[in-house]
Amino acid sequence: MASAQQPPQPSQPPSLDQMNTDQEMSWEGDKMFNIYIYDYCQKRGFKKTARELLLEADIATDSQPPINAKQGLLFESVFSLFSMSLTHPRNFRQMVERILDAIHSEE
Repeated sequence: MASAQQPPQPSQPPSLDQMNTDQEMSWEGDKMFNIYIYDYCQKRGFKKTARELLLEADIATDSQPPINAKQGLLFESVFSLFSMSLTHPRNFRQMVERILDAIHSEE
């Protein structure tokens, strides 16, 4: 005996709790990114910029990034990617395409 298929239900709008969680995660991501920018500015000698970022992004003065790279994680990450793009351009392109595909598949 075949069971009747139920019609698709209209999608429900996100609950207030889901929206708050999304906003908190976004805020935490923004906050961490700003901390890494602050760390980069400090380590590269951009002291005025670092001070301004503390004020504008409302970062605590004792903020430290979870990954404390010698030259700043942003610098080391970008330098590594740039170096890889020069030494292994085909592999670099494939890696970037995979990352972009993953980002777009989540949307």
